[in-house]
Amino acid sequence: MRSSSACAADEPIVTGKRAKKATPTLTRRVKQAVAEWYVLHMLEPSWDGFVEHTQRGWNTGKPPYGYMAEKVAHPVPVDDHVFPRLVGHVVPHLVDGQVAVLRGRR
Repeated sequence: MRSSSACAADEPIVTGKRAKKATPTLTRRVKQAVAEWYVLHMLEPSWDGFVEHTQRGWNTGKPPYGYMAEKVAHPVPVDDHVFPRLVGHVVPHLVDGQVAVLRGRR
């Protein structure tokens, strides 16, 4: 089986005994650490926004049992091809909501 090595665009391609390994290894691992930090940094505020969006009653999918999606005009005027005109706001269901409240009080 032949071995092959992956080379980055910003690393020199030097093979053999004279190949320097310390600096490219350090550079590569620093870049990996920064990339991992960037992913976590982007996930945290996006999750916070999703939680805030849900706590305000906006629905992002099928409403949970005991609730229904009330269709409301989109708050931001946008092109119809990009976003739909209506968005769902979660409100208690008239019939199933009563059953869900009674089951929750046990």
